Amino acid sequence: MQEIVNRLHWDPLSLEISWEEVEDELHCTLPEDFKALCETFGRGAFSGFLEIASSPGGSELTLLNQWRSLQRIMQENPFAAAELEHYGVYEAGGSGLLPWADTYSECQIYWLASSAPHEEWPIVVQDSEGEWSEFNMSASEFVFRALTDLDFQFGVAEYGPPFYQPSSNQG
Repeated sequence: MQEIVNRLHWDPLSLEISWEEVEDELHCTLPEDFKALCETFGRGAFSGFLEIASSPGGSELTLLNQWRSLQRIMQENPFAAAELEHYGVYEAGGSGLLPWADTYSECQIYWLASSAPHEEWPIVVQDSEGEWSEFNMSASEFVFRALTDLDFQFGVAEYGPPFYQPSSNQG
């Protein structure tokens, strides 16, 4: 996480986010490094490409909105349900896909949440072609590699130095 801050020359926001409320609704604890990303950067986009499902502070968290929307889509759209059938969508206290980021190239980034310790949840990415990839790494490592690793499958390092653009509606 600190490597991202250093690389971007970012002054951490130190947002106060009501994690207890968020995690009560989800019936799970979110990975600590994701919480640190949200508290440090708030809402915005990394290198004009990657957006984490963050918060402007308080109990409002884009992750919750995306998760609720995904559940609704699964109930209303049989095609979407078939697309996600292999993993399923996370149900409170259960297992399945829990969205935490997306890209401007239409990749959806999830954890495969389960009863395993949250720091061990694999990252699952569905690319714009509908293909799935799994990564055993933390959210912050995924972000760092996307920004800096020329060989990373979902990276943008080839396009120039990494940067962060905060959202105009931080709160």
